[in-house]
Amino acid sequence: MLGGFDLDPASSNEAQQTVKASKYFTKEQDGLSRPWHGRVWLNPPFAHGDIANFVSKLVNEYVAGHVTAAILLVHNYTDTAWFHKAVSACRAICFTAGRINFIHAEKGLAPGAAIQGQAFLYFGDGIDAFRTAFEPIGFVVEPRGSSEKHPLFYLDQAYRLIGKPVLPAGLRRHAAVLFGRAVTIQYERGIRQDEALAAAVSELKARSAGGAS
Repeated sequence: MLGGFDLDPASSNEAQQTVKASKYFTKEQDGLSRPWHGRVWLNPPFAHGDIANFVSKLVNEYVAGHVTAAILLVHNYTDTAWFHKAVSACRAICFTAGRINFIHAEKGLAPGAAIQGQAFLYFGDGIDAFRTAFEPIGFVVEPRGSSEKHPLFYLDQAYRLIGKPVLPAGLRRHAAVLFGRAVTIQYERGIRQDEALAAAVSELKARSAGGAS
């Protein structure tokens, strides 16, 4: 549905026989320390610290405009902070009907069933295409307000709050810094996205006033 992937930042030589991304990083290459761009496929390592770091990197790169679209495959751990952070920026989620069996390119189907259900989270503007592609394997939902309250809506709002009437396409990253802080506040405090943005703006104003004094 994305027409291929530009990057798989948490991959292996074997996985690329299936994913076929234009560029990929292995564990040894440390994808977290590299720049991300374009259309991304991400199936991060599922160790708790690793998955939180990869999800945070994906959200930050997407909000900044470096990642233009992405599909994230993770366990459906809806009680975790990292899952809520991903949901705060994604446009749609497919909760799979049944658990996914992983397939090795050479060894075939992995032995035993997965111990946890999975979810595909979509970042991008092609929600209808995502729904068409993924509804056959599960049920697709859009996070509350995702259609009219997409992160870029908040980038526009944030840019106005720091004194600019409109957000030029080439300047999104200026507001992205503010929005990135708002995302962190939202999942740490469990508040709405607009409330988190207001809190981030207050922090920015306080820092600016302190620097001017």
